[in-house]
Amino acid sequence: MKQEQEDEVKRANRLILSTKCHAIRDAQIAEKKQIEKDLEEEEHRLDQMMEDERRRALRDEEEREEKERVKKELYVKQVKEQIKENEIERILELERKEEESRLINEVQMQVQLEEIEAHKQKLNQQTKMRDELNAINRQIEKFHEIELEEARINDMRVQEYMRQKAEREEIREKELNAQRMAKEREIARLRSLQQRQQDLQAEMDELNALRVQEEVEREFRRKEKAAMLKRKEGDEAMKRAREEQ
Repeated sequence: MKQEQEDEVKRANRLILSTKCHAIRDAQIAEKKQIEKDLEEEEHRLDQMMEDERRRALRDEEEREEKERVKKELYVKQVKEQIKENEIERILELERKEEESRLINEVQMQVQLEEIEAHKQKLNQQTKMRDELNAINRQIEKFHEIELEEARINDMRVQEYMRQKAEREEIREKELNAQRMAKEREIARLRSLQQRQQDLQAEMDELNALRVQEEVEREFRRKEKAAMLKRKEGDEAMKRAREEQ
């Protein structure tokens, strides 16, 4: 007991208890850092999954736009080819009519009646040709109007798609924010719970250390008391032996 009351022994006991507490605290800090590292890795994995999903949706949208563009170009090409074919036919028809007119002019010198008839035919052909030209012009104008209407409809579709896309992105952003906030709240709750558990464990460890120290002190006092009793009994036995002697 006297040794336990010495300053050096007290300092040694405090040093042992402090060392144990520091070791427990270091283990708890290491465990806390590992949990934080696992949470960061999980959050990074979720962010990567979201990024992959966004890139896949972007690729799908680009492929769809490319198909629409190719389809439109093919349609425009077909319309232009049809117009070109009609134009070639019209030119050939004009050349043929010019050749007929030339032949008629050559025959005019021989037959006056044929000249009159040829003149009538020429007028009829010119009228027909004007009608054909007007029909071709109307057809070209109609194709132009169709192209303008298709362009207007495509613009409306693009605007509607962009509006819906913006709404989807806004809804998605809200959902992601809600998920992120819920995850942050859950992480904060888990960290708070873990901190409380760690604090409780530290208190329990400190109490256990104090109990162990008290047990050691009680054991030491018990042994010291037994030794004193034994010395006392030895002294009494020696005293009796001297008295008998």
